[in-house]
Amino acid sequence: MRWRRVWSRRRRRGGVSTVAVLGVAFKPNTNDIREAPALDIIAVLQEAGLTVRAHDPAAMEAAAKVLSRVDWCHSAYDAVRGAGVTVLITEWNGYRALDLKKVSELMDGNMFIDLRNVFTASDVEGSGLVYQSVGRSPTRDMIRETRLRYAWEPPP
Repeated sequence: MRWRRVWSRRRRRGGVSTVAVLGVAFKPNTNDIREAPALDIIAVLQEAGLTVRAHDPAAMEAAAKVLSRVDWCHSAYDAVRGAGVTVLITEWNGYRALDLKKVSELMDGNMFIDLRNVFTASDVEGSGLVYQSVGRSPTRDMIRETRLRYAWEPPP
């Protein structure tokens, strides 16, 4: 799987070591984790040797029963503290209200991956985060970050 190769390569090169996961329930306003994408995503991240710090307003207890080696955090801000990458998986309203500048300041890295398109590029602009969403054109910062990365990383 491509994700496994990408994360493993970044880990070996001294890149990201901690990933913050925001949302583990399969949808907001529930603690149901049956068939939640977060379960598979967290497993892939852990297989790549990454530390996962996670938060979910309702589903952490249920998820803790099936996921091991996850640092469960009391708030989204606690989860992003020290993370190289943040991945937003469940579109809880509380995550929509995040102060993205504060998120950027708490993180060690600056990559923010929004798998639910909660934010727009204009929401993130000026926060210091490199924003990647699903199914949208990359932001100017993302294009610049990618060019810089490929300037020093050999192609796979």
